[in-house]
Amino acid sequence: MSSHTFPDFSLSVWRHDEWGQAPPPPPTISLLKTQISILAMPAVWILAVSSALMYVTRYAINSWGVLYLQEGRGYSLAEATGLLTINTITGIVGAIAFGYVSDKFFKARRPPANLIFGLMEIAGLLIIFFGPTNVWVLSAGLALFGLGLTGLVTSVGGLFATDICPKRVSGAALGAIGVFSYLGAAVQENISGGLIEAGMKTVDGVKSYDFGPAILFWIGCSVVSLVLATSLWNVKLRD
Repeated sequence: MSSHTFPDFSLSVWRHDEWGQAPPPPPTISLLKTQISILAMPAVWILAVSSALMYVTRYAINSWGVLYLQEGRGYSLAEATGLLTINTITGIVGAIAFGYVSDKFFKARRPPANLIFGLMEIAGLLIIFFGPTNVWVLSAGLALFGLGLTGLVTSVGGLFATDICPKRVSGAALGAIGVFSYLGAAVQENISGGLIEAGMKTVDGVKSYDFGPAILFWIGCSVVSLVLATSLWNVKLRD
């Protein structure tokens, strides 16, 4: 006898009586649950805090750099403004260079490149704040700072997050990291301003500044940011 296979319909399907089955969740609810799931990913939180701390230094130089170069290094307003453009120009190069270096030499692994660019950024800060008062040395420090900082911001602020998060939640992850980043920038403004104001003295109508505490705050934030970004050395990339 020949055997025949028949479709295995359940009785409820045959009778068109499927009231006992739970309807699938609406697409919007399913997507929302998927996006909220990023909150359970420790790597996203680490990147968010790392980016926030990096934005502290980024906006500290943007906001207070001119004042520091005038009062701490003796440059004129025009000279200080001109010097800070070096940071901006090399920052563009750093953003492009980070992607190339991490893709070309580390097979799209970001943590090794994070370490290199983070060390460049911190080295630039040390030259800016503790190097000799020489325009060429200071220019080199600003160039190094711009290259390293913008490369690292490119990674922790976006590129690395898209590497480790599922496609459907990459936008939510970038949004969360962006919120943390600008919170860091806002908090920086208040803390830096308070530290600089606390170190300001006026003698015979002449103001003098002690930038030491603010500088330690900025460099400390960069160091912790780099440690966090590098701590994800073995994090798995998404499929």
